[in-house]
Amino acid sequence: MSITRNNHYVPQWYQQGFLEPGRSSLAYVDMTPDRQVLADGRVITQRGAWDNTPTSLAFRQKDLYSTFFGTCINDEMTCGAL
Repeated sequence: MSITRNNHYVPQWYQQGFLEPGRSSLAYVDMTPDRQVLADGRVITQRGAWDNTPTSLAFRQKDLYSTFFGTCINDEMTCGAL
């Protein structure tokens, strides 16, 4: 089984409840949009901060649930007492 590295902290099924009728993507704000510093010192945003983002790309973080033991990566979640 493959290791899952991009984990959703808001499940996709829950995100779909916020879609507008007839839409398949969310209006999602990018809090760190690409920026460019111009020669005169001005900073411009490369693209708009608001994106139409599918639920597969929204509210996820790389290695949110991963653990690392040396070079081994584990994505298993366990429940219950040890």
